[in-house]
Amino acid sequence: MVKNNRSMNICKMISGDKEVIRMGLFSESKYIRMDALIWATYHCITENDIIERIKDLKKDNDVLSGYTVGNFAVAALENLNLEKYDGNDEYQKSLIKNLVPSKEKATEILKMNQ
Repeated sequence: MVKNNRSMNICKMISGDKEVIRMGLFSESKYIRMDALIWATYHCITENDIIERIKDLKKDNDVLSGYTVGNFAVAALENLNLEKYDGNDEYQKSLIKNLVPSKEKATEILKMNQ
């Protein structure tokens, strides 16, 4: 079975590859930007250039499953304890609560993408 580039990059992101995560944050694909936000948060990556990019992504209005990439960026900053979300949007609060997968879920995702 030949893995596609997205699956290979997701595996690298799940493993904590900062360069792939960094590249993902600048991807033209909204799916890859979302994946990069999730895994940057999961691995608590807080390098200045990555944080600045995440802050820039708060303005990203591309929609995925009812959320914008910007919603994911807000959730990432909240979960990294860099910016407090003090709004009362229940969808945003739910995303913040559920953004970071458990270790078990990460293992399951990694197996699916290998």
